[in-house]
Amino acid sequence: MNQANFKPSKMDLSDQMKVNEWCAKLNCNEQVLHYCVSHVGKSLTSVEAFLQMNRDWLSYRFSINN
Repeated sequence: MNQANFKPSKMDLSDQMKVNEWCAKLNCNEQVLHYCVSHVGKSLTSVEAFLQMNRDWLSYRFSINN
């Protein structure tokens, strides 16, 4: 298996460095990341799909409430 293409199946949000890496990878802020995880769980595939389907709404929601 090529390590460069390896994607972990679960996201670890207990480590702030990992949270920062996930936010950079998914192009979102920490608040949005935690919101997505609270709705679909820690599965990377689920978070990516939820974020993709709801990016406009999430951008609006979290820009208003900052």
